[in-house]
Amino acid sequence: MKKIIVLMIFLATAGFSTQKERAFDVGEWFKFRIHYGIV
Repeated sequence: MKKIIVLMIFLATAGFSTQKERAFDVGEWFKFRIHYGIV
């Protein structure tokens, strides 16, 4: 279970870091995910 979560976090951060125009930073994205209980 933890490996899946780590993999998802890695893919999310890698995906966001490659985008030049982001709506928000990765940290804000994690706050959003954690706030709504998606993670």
